[in-house]
Amino acid sequence: MPPITVVLSDESLNRHGYRVLTNGIDIKDFKKNPVMLYNHHRSVRHNHPKDILPIGKWSNIRKENGQLLADAEFDEDDEFAQKVAKKFEKGILNTASIGFDFVAISEDPKMMIPGQIRPTVTKSVLLEASIADIPSNPNCHKLSFQGKTLMLSADTAPDELDNILPILSNSQKENKMDITKMVAAALGMPEDVNETQIVAKATELSNQVAKLTADNKTLGDRLAALEQQSTNDKVETLVSAALTAGKITEAQKPHFLKLAAENFDATKDALESMQAYKPITQQLDNKDGDQLSLVERYDELDKAGKLNTLPDEELNLLLDAKMAHLRKSGKAKVTA
Repeated sequence: MPPITVVLSDESLNRHGYRVLTNGIDIKDFKKNPVMLYNHHRSVRHNHPKDILPIGKWSNIRKENGQLLADAEFDEDDEFAQKVAKKFEKGILNTASIGFDFVAISEDPKMMIPGQIRPTVTKSVLLEASIADIPSNPNCHKLSFQGKTLMLSADTAPDELDNILPILSNSQKENKMDITKMVAAALGMPEDVNETQIVAKATELSNQVAKLTADNKTLGDRLAALEQQSTNDKVETLVSAALTAGKITEAQKPHFLKLAAENFDATKDALESMQAYKPITQQLDNKDGDQLSLVERYDELDKAGKLNTLPDEELNLLLDAKMAHLRKSGKAKVTA
């Protein structure tokens, strides 16, 4: 009889509510001793006759598309093995089962599939593979963990399996449902929505928030630019008015623009308190009171010994004002 390819295991859900990930099955040691048993029975266990020995071996052991596959080679010199082989060839027996020691499990909901009530076996070590008559599912398993061994069949007692792979508590499912309802309520959605709808709504709201944030920033930038332009216009108007009034010179304008930009009110008060500048020639043409103020300035500077610090033009004008005053007062001499 030529070798027959058999599915030893896949990632489907079995009748006991758990599943085994194929990529996590360690087959290294099994390849060194790929014995084929019948219904996981060994001659030293399960009160079976001692002449029940391995009925063959497995070859070409490999993993493909989430399945653990192997070719069945029955012992041609064993009468019982040949009986099993004939029934397997005829399709009377057509299932296999693995015995494994699980190393790691996961209760992560993302790894669970509909109907799963027990953890997912993520890592395991393959111990043996058997031809099975009535497995717990089309790919039945024999479990062992930390010295505990369990034959999984249609009549396996649930309590026995609970000691190795306990059913996930209802509280976990209920908590998940409560959280889903809370999130749905927060999003303004009915309670009966599913996770996909919640994610879609959350994504929609997130996109809206991002757009509103961007629009708000754009409006804020525009408002700031308008406010800055308004401030610049107000500063320019204030300083230009002071320049026109003769309170400051063209050379002083940049300085006062800077001051007004930093403290508008203080600069405004300072400019309003300043007298308009009049050239000396214009002051000499004014009334006597204005001319007298020039004389007083001359006397003040003369007394302080600072006349020689004045520019020639201003000194000459002050001298002219002083001389005019002396002539008017009838004094004969003028001190220069």
